[in-house]
Amino acid sequence: MADSEGFYPKQVIADLFNITERRVEQLAQKKIIPKVGRGLFDLGPTVKAYTAYLHGLRNGAISADTSELNQRLKQAQTEEREARADMAKLDLSVMQGRLHEAEHVKKIMTDMIVACRSRLLALPSRASTVLVNMSEPTDIAEYLQGLVYAALNALSEYDPEQFNEMNDKYVPPHAEDG
Repeated sequence: MADSEGFYPKQVIADLFNITERRVEQLAQKKIIPKVGRGLFDLGPTVKAYTAYLHGLRNGAISADTSELNQRLKQAQTEEREARADMAKLDLSVMQGRLHEAEHVKKIMTDMIVACRSRLLALPSRASTVLVNMSEPTDIAEYLQGLVYAALNALSEYDPEQFNEMNDKYVPPHAEDG
């Protein structure tokens, strides 16, 4: 049990005090019980220090790590309040139509791209009947350019109201009377 110098490992101290080895380490770190070496304790001074600690707890002279627990509790409460405030800001942005769900953005953008794609894929069939009667390269280029611009126009038909229409939480701004 004891080493050659009469010091005891934390396992023995934990068993003697009926606490965990981790708790023994915590008590040593907080200088409640003296540690003589890595995981080693001098039994006499350790027992004396621990009993003094227990007496202090019983008499109210020492608080049982409540200051640390209170500090951790306050920290957790602060983090919770900050998280709630962040969520409230995000909710407000959604309600004001400044923040949109990724699912809604994906749907609207996909619809716009599909419309553009459809128009681009229709170019050859639309152009072939007209181009067959054209002979001037500049006329052909202008006609094709017009068809391309018309197809690309589907991408420029962005309407932010589409996002707001999909948003259940959106609250439109009130028109001021007066």
